[in-house]
Amino acid sequence: MTNICLLSTTNCFNRLPNEIILIIWEYLGNVEAIKIFGSMECQRYTKLSEEYCYKSVSFRTTSLSTFQLYCSHLFNKIRLNVETLKLGHQFSYSQFRLFTQMRPASLSILKMFPKLRRLVLCNIPEMSSDDLEPYLSAIPFLQHVWVSRCSLKKSSSLICSNLLNHNKSQLQSCIFDGIDRINGVILYEPIPSSYQVQQSLTDIRIGMHDFLTLKNLLQFLPKLLKLGMLSILNLE
Repeated sequence: MTNICLLSTTNCFNRLPNEIILIIWEYLGNVEAIKIFGSMECQRYTKLSEEYCYKSVSFRTTSLSTFQLYCSHLFNKIRLNVETLKLGHQFSYSQFRLFTQMRPASLSILKMFPKLRRLVLCNIPEMSSDDLEPYLSAIPFLQHVWVSRCSLKKSSSLICSNLLNHNKSQLQSCIFDGIDRINGVILYEPIPSSYQVQQSLTDIRIGMHDFLTLKNLLQFLPKLLKLGMLSILNLE
């Protein structure tokens, strides 16, 4: 009798239109929808997942146990479709550190996610520049980047290098949000000769240490249309 009831419930659910299924997935969130429906051998759910879930994945509210499950069982299933990746829990940095440790050193971010166009990194702990380098080195090949709660001062040279050291960058917009108000980016002379004028970057929001950094940065951004979230920390 129990099996009959389960079968009846499943059949009723499967008769729901795609629009209702997508509303349910929106309520669950992409990661939970992938976790629940990704294991079902159903062509309909597979096609819907590839179109609406796999392209954008956010872990900002995902528990550590679910994140570990995703990395160990679902990662290879969806990584080739991901266009937007939001990595890092909104309250804890353990998720970001775990992903950094699990990523094979020989596999770059762009090879892991060949269709990646938007990258969001949140709640980054105090760390060496080497930990951020694999993510920031992908900047010229992305369209949008947002790095939140990062030690901008500590990572200044790495940020500037990856923003300016590529003459065919595709980057259109970027946000670099520091962990506090004394953590702005520093760009002083002598400026490396390898830095290139960026023709694609039109929107930048970044904390800066002083006006000299602002002056030095702007000379490389002739197409800039929007400059926001600007904290000039040293007014002298």
